[in-house]
Amino acid sequence: MTRKEGRPVTRLGDLYAERAERVLQRYGPYCCKDAGFDRQWKYRASVYRTTPDLHVIMHFRFDTLIESAKLKDPNFNLPRWYRQMVVHTFAPDHQACFLSMRGEPMGYALADGAHRLLHEEIPWPDHLVELEQSRFVCDQGDGFVRVVDLYLQFTLDIPNSLLENIYFDLPNYFATHARRAMGPDCWSLWDDLDGELNGLFWAGRKGQWGRWWRSIIELNAVSPRTKRAERPPLEQPDPIAALQRNAASARDIKRLIPEPVVVVVNVNDRPARALLDSGSLSDFMSAKMAHQLGVKVFELENPLPVHLAVQGSRAKINFGCRAVLEYQNIRDDHYFDVVNLLNYDLILGTPFLYQHKVSFSFNPTAVVIGSSKALPIEGKSVRVLQSHSADILEAQLAKAREELCQYAEPICKEASNSPLPPLRAINHRIPLIDEHKVYSWRPSKCPDALRSLWTEKRDAYLKSGRWKVSSARNTSPMLLLTKPGTGVNGIPPRLRVVCDLRERNANTRKVTSPLPDMEGILRRIARRPFRSLIDGKDAYEQIRVEPEHVERTAMTTPDGNMVSLVLQQGDCNAVATYQSLMNHIFGPHIGVFMDVYLDDIAIYSDTLEDHVRHVRTVIDILRREQLYLSASKLHFLCREMKVLGRIVDDQGIRMDPDKVDSVLNWKTPTNKELLRGFLGSVGYLADDIATIRIPMGILTALTGSDTSFKWDYTHQRAFDEIKRLVHSHREHHRVPLDYSPEAPPIWLVTDGSHGGIAGVVAQGDDFRRGRVAAFFSAKLSSAQMNYPVHEIEMLAGVEAMRRHRDILLGCAFTWVTDHKGLVHLLKQRNLSGRQAHWLEHISEFNFSIQYVPGVENVLADALSRIYSNDAPGTVHAASEYAMFDETDRTPARLEMAAVSVPVLVETEGRAAMLTVPDDAQPTVAPRRSRRNRRLSVRAVEASVPSGGRPGRLH
Repeated sequence: MTRKEGRPVTRLGDLYAERAERVLQRYGPYCCKDAGFDRQWKYRASVYRTTPDLHVIMHFRFDTLIESAKLKDPNFNLPRWYRQMVVHTFAPDHQACFLSMRGEPMGYALADGAHRLLHEEIPWPDHLVELEQSRFVCDQGDGFVRVVDLYLQFTLDIPNSLLENIYFDLPNYFATHARRAMGPDCWSLWDDLDGELNGLFWAGRKGQWGRWWRSIIELNAVSPRTKRAERPPLEQPDPIAALQRNAASARDIKRLIPEPVVVVVNVNDRPARALLDSGSLSDFMSAKMAHQLGVKVFELENPLPVHLAVQGSRAKINFGCRAVLEYQNIRDDHYFDVVNLLNYDLILGTPFLYQHKVSFSFNPTAVVIGSSKALPIEGKSVRVLQSHSADILEAQLAKAREELCQYAEPICKEASNSPLPPLRAINHRIPLIDEHKVYSWRPSKCPDALRSLWTEKRDAYLKSGRWKVSSARNTSPMLLLTKPGTGVNGIPPRLRVVCDLRERNANTRKVTSPLPDMEGILRRIARRPFRSLIDGKDAYEQIRVEPEHVERTAMTTPDGNMVSLVLQQGDCNAVATYQSLMNHIFGPHIGVFMDVYLDDIAIYSDTLEDHVRHVRTVIDILRREQLYLSASKLHFLCREMKVLGRIVDDQGIRMDPDKVDSVLNWKTPTNKELLRGFLGSVGYLADDIATIRIPMGILTALTGSDTSFKWDYTHQRAFDEIKRLVHSHREHHRVPLDYSPEAPPIWLVTDGSHGGIAGVVAQGDDFRRGRVAAFFSAKLSSAQMNYPVHEIEMLAGVEAMRRHRDILLGCAFTWVTDHKGLVHLLKQRNLSGRQAHWLEHISEFNFSIQYVPGVENVLADALSRIYSNDAPGTVHAASEYAMFDETDRTPARLEMAAVSVPVLVETEGRAAMLTVPDDAQPTVAPRRSRRNRRLSVRAVEASVPSGGRPGRLH
């Protein structure tokens, strides 16, 4: 109802002042009890405007002026500012008042006030009063507030200048515009759904007349202009008043534009105009048409935002519906989002175009339907667009992040500000080989520029008990360095102290602890929707040294000899001790809802509630063990997590873009050492890149000790090919397999050719469109090339299963091959010795065999043929060859670099050492060439994630 029809005048008032009063009331009182004003400050403050640029906050104890511009700033924290003013005036000496600086931003006062007033003055109709959702949605735009009426499906943009007018009658303004928009439509060309006007005006007219009449009718299909006397008092004049369905057409009569592709379809057996739009990510139905057809609409659980190409334009979808859509030979039950459309009844976007393989063209205009049946929306070019509690979930995530940060705050401390760690079940030991060996003495000097930092650190560590002054003589020199990234570009320097422990490490028995499987950790993280990552603070300095071994930590400092009661950076057994402690304290939870890799703790859960509980459990354990976290590395509920050199998100696992860029920016190597560094960096990414090991094999041949470094065009092409492959797989995601009962089937697709074998592990309803979980390719040796075709095809499956045993063992999968003879493999009675040997190895897997023609086995066939063009005598790296064919000699050479005994740690390792008889002969390992020894060393180094190395945590 408008003011003309009897609506009373409702003045808007000062929305900024009203918002300020509510915010201030929420966070009082503003002075503590010790100041004696706690009861008086509970009275509500009043805010009003004194001048166009100033507001005043009135309280019977304290009045203060504030700039109006601050109240208009949505990010301004008014309670915190007001508390500072009060405390400085009445209680400057009360620290408790200064520490209690809570508050919240002002937010969007105009949108909030408009929503409140419209909700009070224009409620839901009587038959919809039970709806919990507000009828209006108000969003702040750039210079305007957008008001959406969910009942009328009407949107109105109101300038900020009107809402800042305290005399503005907002309900009447909105009702007037809604009445005008929802009134009877003027006549337009496209209301002629039955064709009468079509026949009257241009049907039967030949030549140019038909085109002229159509253009004339379209350009004149507008309603009359609104008279000035009918315009509300506060309404701004509209230069283009009341345009109807051609409001998006160009108004320049000199400009020639092609018409969009508009087709006539049937919706629930009624004709409708539909725009084919490849830029729309949804299929839309106009709210007016949904009402006319009586389509049953349902409310979305949360409004879905619509982003237009025009900056600042925003809208929301609140309703959806399903209707029977017919076009050409298509007839299916289709989903539409209901929205206000000006020019069309429907907009058929990418879902419709994708599902029916629609192709359309201009000049001439043509529409081709590729599939009458709606195909599933899946593949690499598909992304998720959903309204399922999107905004509500994001608000819950933000609240949960804040709660978890507050919960973890007590254990976010620097080592210098925390007490001496307690002795735990696992402490650091230094088992010396020769306890009487004397190390060479060297002095320790402190740079003058770092003297103040050293003094501060020395005093803090002596005070906390981490260091003690000692008269020990067998010391290691201390080195004082600046932490990387500090002391440059205006960043204050930070001190890092390390000790040169090379001599002591050489005299120490090595205690090892196997590091967790990084690939397994990544897969477990990627399977869960809620993920967090936290990092230990000063990790080594939170581990105690066994009291009887403290004297072995003696070090020379710039201020005399000292001993360390905590683990020192540079100790050769530091990594083993730290990982053993983490495994001990988190043992019951590792692999269940968390994993720990040194000081990186990853937590993952299926629901938000479970995740909050799991994170609290981890923090409680750390608090109990007095282990501290880095406040700057608390990443709770990450959409995208950077962990262990990979990026994990909702799409799966992909390479770290920083590591990709480092490879792409690598200069051409000029010696073996630079080439080994390049191959090591690429090798860390190799599992995510198909066929990368082929050009790597060419370059690996140059790194041998018995070959000279001669870089030629072949190596340059391989170097460039590696960079190309790395770049092309930048966005490739590996998807962990889903082992749930309702999960899609798992496929192992293999193929063999004369030069090599290959396999792909995928999951999906069809192996052709399944999402890749892993792939590999391997070169055949000269002996393996002489195998019969069926044995090469069988070897491809054997290699694939054993190479990916960690993800295939224990689940049912289908082995897809293009060799029909393998279908009867499991039932065959007469097997050669080699076949029986292979069959014994793969008998632990649960699989069935499916034959497909070679023309359909595209990917595996391509991967297997990448070796086919090798010249005779071409030698690749050992990692390129099939590894699990025991009839070939290649595995024997690789076995020399393998670990042949179990790794014993801490108590078990010492016990094993004590049980060796005195007269026992030491086991002599087979002598390896220098090249193989280097390969094994590089393999160990590659197991350490980027940014870390044995003996040091970052």
